[in-house]
Amino acid sequence: MITTYRAGDWLAICDRCGFKMHASKLRDTWDNFKVCDRCWYPRHPQERIRAVPDNPAAPWSRPEGEATFVTKDDVTAESL
Repeated sequence: MITTYRAGDWLAICDRCGFKMHASKLRDTWDNFKVCDRCWYPRHPQERIRAVPDNPAAPWSRPEGEATFVTKDDVTAESL
């Protein structure tokens, strides 16, 4: 426990470990915690990567053709 006096400094508690220390020894983290040097770690670089937007559109397309219906008179044994 720190009880020494420092002019212009005050005692604060680390948000991760709960130890009491001078506020000048605490550091800000990327998620807005005030932590001591033992509890501080940098943000992982993989968290800064942005996803590449996916383009769902086809590169080219054709118009849909007309519907063709086959009846029983269109197919004969000789045409097979």
